[in-house]
Amino acid sequence: MFSIMKKILTFICFIVSCCFSFAQFTGDGFYRVQNHETKRFLTVVDNRASVNMATTNPDLAAILPIRNFDRIVGNPGSVIYIHQASSNNYSLRAQGVDSYDLMGVYLHLRKNNDGTYYAYATAQGLTKYLFDELSDYDEGWLMTSGPNQTKMWDIIPLNASSDNYFAAVPEFEHNGSYYTTMYSAFPYKSVDGNVSMHYITLVDKDCAVIKEVADGFVPAATAVIVKCASPDYNENRLDVFTSGGSSVANNRLSGVYFNNSNNKHLNRVAYDPNTMRVLGTLSDGSLGFITADIQYLPANKAYLKVPAGSAKEIRIITEEEYETSIENTLSDESIRTEFYDLSGRRVTKPSKGLYLTSKGQKILK
Repeated sequence: MFSIMKKILTFICFIVSCCFSFAQFTGDGFYRVQNHETKRFLTVVDNRASVNMATTNPDLAAILPIRNFDRIVGNPGSVIYIHQASSNNYSLRAQGVDSYDLMGVYLHLRKNNDGTYYAYATAQGLTKYLFDELSDYDEGWLMTSGPNQTKMWDIIPLNASSDNYFAAVPEFEHNGSYYTTMYSAFPYKSVDGNVSMHYITLVDKDCAVIKEVADGFVPAATAVIVKCASPDYNENRLDVFTSGGSSVANNRLSGVYFNNSNNKHLNRVAYDPNTMRVLGTLSDGSLGFITADIQYLPANKAYLKVPAGSAKEIRIITEEEYETSIENTLSDESIRTEFYDLSGRRVTKPSKGLYLTSKGQKILK
C-alpha cells in the first residue's frame, strides 16, 4: 500500500506542475498551470522527488508556484506540455522530464463547473490532490491538503498572440541592442523574426566566434545567445514547438535546467571559473563572456565552455572578423615563419586551409 502511495505522491510532487487545469484545456499541447485562487503559476525547478514512507508525506519542492508574471514569461520551467495518453490519463513534460516515464503513473484531471480542474492520482482507493499555499507571498508552497479553493487550477494554453505567451527577457544592453541567453527543453523561434538567435562555434584565445542560427529556429536542448528586439519582453515573443529546429553544429555553449537551492532538494551545477564563462559586459563596455562572481550556474541560461587557463574576458567577434584576424596573422607570420600542411610537407605559399607553423601552432587561413 505504501509503495502505491509513494508512486502517487512522488508523481504529483514531481511534475505535477503540469497538472492542470484550465479554462481552455483542449488536449495535447503547451500550457501554463495557474492556481485559480492564489494566481501563482507552477514552475518545474527540479527533476527529483521523494516521500516519507512512514507518513506518506510527499516532498513537493520540485515544483515552485510563482505569482509574478515577470518571473514567469521567460522561464522555460513554466512551460508544460500535457499529453493525453488515454481517456483521463495524462503525462506531463517539462524541463526535459516526462512524468510517466519517471514514475510509471498517469495524472488524472476532474473538470469543475466553473472551468477549473482538480488534479489528482488514485490507486486502490487512495487519492491525493494538489493544493497551493494560501498566502500573500510571491512564491507559494505545494501541498496535498489545504483550503478547498486552493486545489482549483486553471490550465491556460500557451499562445504567442494571447496574454499567456513565452518571451525572451533581456539582461544586457550593448550599442542599443538587448541580449539574454537561453537553454530550454523545447524548440522555439521568433514570432515576427525581430528576435535573432546565435551560438558560439569557436573559442580562440580571448575571442569567441559567433554565428546566427539559420531561420532563428532553435532546437531543443540548445544553448544560445538571444538578441532581443526591445527591452520590453512583450516585443520579444517566441513560438514554441514539440520538435524541429535548424542545425547548430559545433556549439560551444551549454546550459543546465535546474538551480534548486532547497536544502532538501539540492539540484545545481557548481560554476567553475577555470573552464566556464557567462555572458556579460567586458571591462571596455563591450558584450562578451566574463568570469562571473557566482557559485552555481543559473537555470535555463547559456554558459561558454573554455579550456582551463583561458582569458578571464573573452570578446565576441563575427566569422568575418575572425577570418580577417587570421589573414593578418598569416601575413605577419609568413615573413618569418615556415608553414606545413597536416602531412608535414612545407608550404611556401599557403592558400585557404589549416596549417602548422614551425612553432607548432595551428593556423586557419
